[in-house]
Amino acid sequence: MQRLLHGVVAATLAAGTCVGALAAELRYRLQDLNVLTGLEHISVQALNNRGDFTLVDSDSDRSYLWRGGRLHDLGAWGGGTLDLNERGDVVGTRLMDNGQRLPFLWRGGRFTNLAEPLGASVGTAYAVNEKGQVVGEADGRAFLYDGRQARYLDIPDAINSTAVDINDRGLIVGRAEYANDDIDERAFVVRNGVHAKMGEPIDLEWGGQYEAMAVNNKGSTIVRYWDYNWGELGSSLYVGGRYTDLGYDSFAVDINERDWAAGYGVAEVDYHEYVFYALVVHDGRQDYLGNLLTPGAQARWDLMEGLTGINDRGQLLGHGDLADGRSHAFIATPVPEAPAVAMMLAGVGMLGAVMRGRRQRRGHGHGLPA
Repeated sequence: MQRLLHGVVAATLAAGTCVGALAAELRYRLQDLNVLTGLEHISVQALNNRGDFTLVDSDSDRSYLWRGGRLHDLGAWGGGTLDLNERGDVVGTRLMDNGQRLPFLWRGGRFTNLAEPLGASVGTAYAVNEKGQVVGEADGRAFLYDGRQARYLDIPDAINSTAVDINDRGLIVGRAEYANDDIDERAFVVRNGVHAKMGEPIDLEWGGQYEAMAVNNKGSTIVRYWDYNWGELGSSLYVGGRYTDLGYDSFAVDINERDWAAGYGVAEVDYHEYVFYALVVHDGRQDYLGNLLTPGAQARWDLMEGLTGINDRGQLLGHGDLADGRSHAFIATPVPEAPAVAMMLAGVGMLGAVMRGRRQRRGHGHGLPA
């Protein structure tokens, strides 16, 4: 069965994969984060360039930062993701003793309640940049914390809105539902305080929705979509002012400064039976991470799960199964590491031509939930 699953994934990616001359050189070694942290059941969330990461311990429902060789307690987890920057600031949602779920900033052991200055009763902080600026959603509205005060963003005609990511230049991306719109939800960008809707990543003539998931310092953005007409879900990369569709059932969730992306894919192994797999977008191609492991890592790990983060070193954060069936978290490190890996990037622009063919198979979309 295991061989069958890997074969299905390989066939799925072959339909939209460009073979690069240098891509075969890329290999990853894995570090077991359950062993590193001493926690048995964890969900890893975000990764910085130092190798620090955020996680949730499922046994205690508490969130943590791993930094400096130890765990830092971030309190009761309130759901959602936990983002961090290079200096170890962490943002997310904290479950309060009274049951409220509030957006927070953690810095050097001190918590800041970001909902309080907004007068909000509930909210989530999604991202923090190197300047300590934070974006999120509170009481159904997108907000920005500039390091001194929090304020709601001006999103004209929005019924509700969420700011999902902010880069070091202050460019904000997110999603909003707009009044009198035939599209249920659109991705937006806020640059220098000016709001604009992002164009549709694919033709949503018969309705749908799309949202910005992540942005790097060049403005390259991951956009996830749902096409109601074909029942297809997928994601696209917005790079250099143009969209490149990764295809349906391919979901990028994080992007680094080289425009490498990480996430997960979905493959059908039987009628209405699906598997998930760790997906890497690099060097003008999409790859199943399990095919890029060193021999030692391949013998120990099965990566039929997904990735949650990528840093500028090309390291990947995710989850997989060990040979004995236990699910563990890992950091995957490229071999060889940068700067050799940097020389292998031919450009995500190559993806455009090879991925368009996948769109011709629209009639076979599965309509899986996001």
